[in-house]
Amino acid sequence: MTEDMEDRIRGALWGAFMGDALAMPSHWYYGGFGQVQADYGGPITTYIKPKTDLQGSIMNLSNTGGAGRGSCDGDIIGSVINHGKKKYWERGRSCHYHCTLEAGENTLEAQLLLVLLQSINANDGVFNQDDFRQRYIHFMTTPGTHNDAYASTCHRMFFANLKIRGSISRLAMLSQSPLFVRVWPCLTVYAATVYYRPQINRDTNPVAKSQEATTTVDTIT
Repeated sequence: MTEDMEDRIRGALWGAFMGDALAMPSHWYYGGFGQVQADYGGPITTYIKPKTDLQGSIMNLSNTGGAGRGSCDGDIIGSVINHGKKKYWERGRSCHYHCTLEAGENTLEAQLLLVLLQSINANDGVFNQDDFRQRYIHFMTTPGTHNDAYASTCHRMFFANLKIRGSISRLAMLSQSPLFVRVWPCLTVYAATVYYRPQINRDTNPVAKSQEATTTVDTIT
């Protein structure tokens, strides 16, 4: 890998974490600049803490026991993952999805990006599904690993299914689990040489059936 490529990869990763923390207060702001200005007094130009409440938030309509919308009776949120955060999902509330984060703090998704990078680093620069899956489960089910209130459908569905089936070996459709939520770090790792393009296609299948991964590598290189 050339020095220039290393610098570009490093910049892409730092940019991802900084961009996530900077944009986090405006997540799910579909009203554009006017809505941001109304809540924060102008454009967001530095790290700030998000508002506690968000008009139009549907987190209170989301299923705390699994995927999609539903009741707040389930305990996947609060007990299995996102420990202590279930109160922000309760009916009648309208909480910002990241209301528990501080200024400059990364969202759950960005923190999972870091978990993936740690897994790749621990495996000599190679993406290992089993290693990342175990790290993912440990991170998500260990209290205090992150401070985000929100977890998207894929995470809630994964742990609801895991709770029902009792073990990874009995969990069907793992290829659609959050294992594949963070694909692009694999692209940056393997982008240094054309030799690794078959590895990219293997590691990102089934989400790269359209050859999007190879196209992305062509852009990077």
